[in-house]
Amino acid sequence: MKSSFKGCLKIFSLVLAVSCLGIFCILGLNNFAFAENNSVEELAKPVILPNSPLYFLKDVGREVQYLFAFDPVKKAELRLDFANQKLVEIKKLAELDQNNTKAIDKAINGYEKEVQKVKEATSVLKKDSPQSLKLLDKIANQMFTHQQILDNLASMVDKSKIETAQTKSAQDLTITSYNLASPENIKNVIANNIIKSDNAVPTQIKKIEIINKISQAAPDELKKEIITLQDNLIAETMQSPSLTKDEQEQLNKYFQEIKSNPEYGELVFNNLARQIINNNPDIIEKINKLPDSDKEKLINFSKNALNQPEIDFENLINQFNSLDISDQSKELIFELAKQALNNSTFNFLKNQNISNLPNPASAYCQEQGYKLEIRQDLKGNQYGVCVFDNKEECDEWKFYRGECGQEYKNKNSQVDSQSQKTTRDNVTNSLVKPNSGLPKTTATPQVMPKTAK
Repeated sequence: MKSSFKGCLKIFSLVLAVSCLGIFCILGLNNFAFAENNSVEELAKPVILPNSPLYFLKDVGREVQYLFAFDPVKKAELRLDFANQKLVEIKKLAELDQNNTKAIDKAINGYEKEVQKVKEATSVLKKDSPQSLKLLDKIANQMFTHQQILDNLASMVDKSKIETAQTKSAQDLTITSYNLASPENIKNVIANNIIKSDNAVPTQIKKIEIINKISQAAPDELKKEIITLQDNLIAETMQSPSLTKDEQEQLNKYFQEIKSNPEYGELVFNNLARQIINNNPDIIEKINKLPDSDKEKLINFSKNALNQPEIDFENLINQFNSLDISDQSKELIFELAKQALNNSTFNFLKNQNISNLPNPASAYCQEQGYKLEIRQDLKGNQYGVCVFDNKEECDEWKFYRGECGQEYKNKNSQVDSQSQKTTRDNVTNSLVKPNSGLPKTTATPQVMPKTAK
C-alpha cells in the first residue's frame, strides 16, 4: 500500500513539475510574440530552442495554452503567435550554429506545420467580421515580416529548404486570409500594409515578389484582386528615379509573370474598356447601334487579342482589317481605338506618335493621288475630307466605301478591293515598322489602368 502511494506520489510530482514548467514556458512564450509592427531587430530572443532536450515541454506548454483558449478568434491568434515564435527559433538556431542542420531542419518543419495550423484555426471564423478583419490586418503585416526573416536566413542555411518554407508560408497564409475576408477587403488590407512600410525600391521589389507568391496560391476569386494590386505596385515602382537597370529587369520579369495569367488579360480588357467607355460616350453611342453580328465579332476579336501571351501588333492590325464587318463598324472602332490610345495609361504607347497615324480612309485618299484635309466640326470633332483635282470633295470614309466620288477613283487600279487591301497594308506598316521601337510585348509594365471608384 505504502509502495503504491509512493508510486502515485512520483507520478503526481512528475505531472506537477511538467505542468509548472509548462506554465513557465507559456509565460516565457509571450515575452517574444510578434507585436503588430515589430521589425526583425525588435523581436525578443527565445530561451529554449529546438536543439534542447526540454523543447518538447515548450510545445506541451503551447498546446495547454491553446486548449484553455475557448474563443475561436483567440485560438487563431495563438496559432499565429506560435508560428511567429517558431520562426524566431529558426533564426536563433542559425545564428548560434549554422552547421546544426538537424536542429534547423526540425525547426523549419515545426514552423511549416504551425503556419498550416493557423489556416485550420481560421477556417471556422466568420468572414469579414470585425474580429476577423483585425486578425487579417495582423496576418498581412506578419506575412511580409515572415518572408523578410526567411530571406535573411537563405544566406545562412540550406537555401532550397528556406525557399520551400517561404512558398508554403505564403500559400497557407493566403488561404488563411481568404478564410477571414472577402477578396476586396484582403486587397485593401495588403495595400494598406504596403503603404505603411518602407518605399525604397529594393523593399518595393521584395513586396512584389511576396505578392507574386500570394497570387500563385490565391483562389481564382482572390487572384484577380491580387494581380491588380501587384500590377499597380509594379507601375508605381517603375516610376522611381533611383531605379537601376537590374531592378528594372526584375520588375519586367515579374510583369511578364503576371501577364501570363489568363486573369490578367481579362482585367486589362475590363479596365481599359471601362476607361474607353467613360472617355468616349458619343462614339460608344454609335457603336451600340451597330449590327449585333458586327458587335459579336468585335468582342471576340478583342478577347482573343488580349489573351495572347504576346501582342504582335502587325498581325493584330491585319486581323482587324480582315474582319467580316461593315466599313462603318471599322470606321467607328478605328476612331475609338485612336482616341483610346491617345488617352491610354499604356506607357509604351505613350511613346508612339499615335495621334498622327493615318486611318485606312485617309491613306486611301492619298494613295489615289488626292489631297487630304483634316477639318473640325462645331463640337470640335475632327474629320477628314478628300479633295479632288477639280476642288470637288468627299468625306474620306464615304470615298473609301464608294458612296461618293466614284468617278475619281484611280483608273490604274485593276481591282478597287485590291487597292483598299494595299491601303490597309500600308497603314499596318506605318503602325509597325521594323525599327519603330514598338515592341511585340510590353517592355514597360505600367499597363493596367487603376479602376476609379
